[in-house]
Amino acid sequence: MKIEQAVADDAEEIYAVQLRHFAGEPELSAIQKMENAWSLKQSLKTRIWLKAVWGNATIAGVTRGQDRGQIVYVDVLWVPDSARRSSLCVRLLRELEGRFPDRATFHARAAHRDAKRFDVYKKAGYLPLYEERKENGLLLRLYEKRLPDPQT
Repeated sequence: MKIEQAVADDAEEIYAVQLRHFAGEPELSAIQKMENAWSLKQSLKTRIWLKAVWGNATIAGVTRGQDRGQIVYVDVLWVPDSARRSSLCVRLLRELEGRFPDRATFHARAAHRDAKRFDVYKKAGYLPLYEERKENGLLLRLYEKRLPDPQT
């Protein structure tokens, strides 16, 4: 498996990954907007998208980050149940961090029904900042990771 930057031509397959991810936890659609292929293609132009690829063909998972000054926001980590492995999620997060070498603070947001799914953030060195339990059983969390300041 290799992790590489996604490009505009990947939008349709990323859309399919998103659909498989949401199928594993349908309650997510109540709090997270699903993105269509067109909006994903536009986002590929303005944010850093990484994809985990099996062989040369199948995208097994994706992550997306956006630099907002002093903080990089990790706003997508889609790995469908069929490909879910914590090591894959951790690799995607760490590779994304490496794409922002001059940033020291990362925030990641996540929502899951099963609390075990949050373990990947802990394994990747993220600490919870905030959590909220929704009526539909989902747990929302905001995580933070501080790397050594690259300026020092």
